[in-house]
Amino acid sequence: MDKSAPKSKRPEEPPHKFSQQQYDILLACSEKQDVTEWNELRRKYPEVLVHLEGAKFHQAHLVGVNLEGAYLKNADFSEARMTASNLIGAQLRNASFWSADMDDAKMTRCDLSFGNLEIANLAGAKLRGAKLSFTNFRGACLKHAILAGTDLTDANLQGASLDEADMQGADLQRADLQDAYLRGAKLQGADLRLANMHRVDLTGASLQGVRLHRTSM
Repeated sequence: MDKSAPKSKRPEEPPHKFSQQQYDILLACSEKQDVTEWNELRRKYPEVLVHLEGAKFHQAHLVGVNLEGAYLKNADFSEARMTASNLIGAQLRNASFWSADMDDAKMTRCDLSFGNLEIANLAGAKLRGAKLSFTNFRGACLKHAILAGTDLTDANLQGASLDEADMQGADLQRADLQDAYLRGAKLQGADLRLANMHRVDLTGASLQGVRLHRTSM
């Protein structure tokens, strides 16, 4: 890993180009189904920016991988195994995690706007404060996920499973939640104005302070 690369304060506008070296290391770790080498490099050189815009990790095995603060815009993680991965603060705009296994992933403050997480497994994932506007979660599993304070404006959550998810204070304006399951979900203070809530199962959900102006139910 190139130690000369300075730490980026704004990963959404990285100063460096795609790192082939970083990509090769991660692919090798995926082949071995062991990310120890990568995670050790990240621990040893925390100042190095990870820049893998558009990288292809289809069906990669990256369980527990540390990609905190990484620049992964337009990357493809479809059908990847990423249980307990660390994507805190990562730039993931327009990235694909279609059918990826990401249960218990740490994704606080990441930017997943316009991303594709259709039928992905995000059970127990921690997404507090994440940017998820226009993101596709159709049919995704988000049971017990932490989505408090997230920006889910215009997101597609059709048929998603959000049972017992923490969505307190989330912005769901214009979101499509048709046929979604929110049984026991915490929705206190959430903004659901103009959202599509047709056939949503809200059994046992907490709805104190929810904003529902012109919500379709």
